[in-house]
Amino acid sequence: MGVDQTNDVVNYLPRIFEGILTTMSRIPQTAFIWPLESLAILISVDENFVATIENRLSPLAIELFVNYIQDPLINGETTA
Repeated sequence: MGVDQTNDVVNYLPRIFEGILTTMSRIPQTAFIWPLESLAILISVDENFVATIENRLSPLAIELFVNYIQDPLINGETTA
């Protein structure tokens, strides 16, 4: 991805993040892996953006870790 393309994506990160959170609230828990993979990609794009959402992202990550520790898709590292 070129610099201009990355800058274009950065402008949409807040809306993409909100969309992912909305999606997670509307889908069955068995489908959480898809928005979680999207979040993983999203947070790799811009460190500054991640800093602005850390207060919402960290509690979500902890909640998912605690509630789905036995799910190999959500927590493959722990259950492997």
